[in-house]
Amino acid sequence: MEENKEKETKLKKIKRMLAFTGIILLLGLYAATLITSFMASPAANALFIASLVCTGFIPVAIYIFIWLLKFR
Repeated sequence: MEENKEKETKLKKIKRMLAFTGIILLLGLYAATLITSFMASPAANALFIASLVCTGFIPVAIYIFIWLLKFR
């Protein structure tokens, strides 16, 4: 019983860390895209496309990782 509670607590901490990491990654990517677009950089278009792709990919990857942790 005590071991099960400890496992749930550990899983909650991992979920929070992954969610926070995902937020930081997405915000950093959006900020880089915004900055390069204001500078009229040639990389702005590529960063915009990367932002669009990562907006879907990062949350899905985090969800799959958490789902796989449940089987551990």
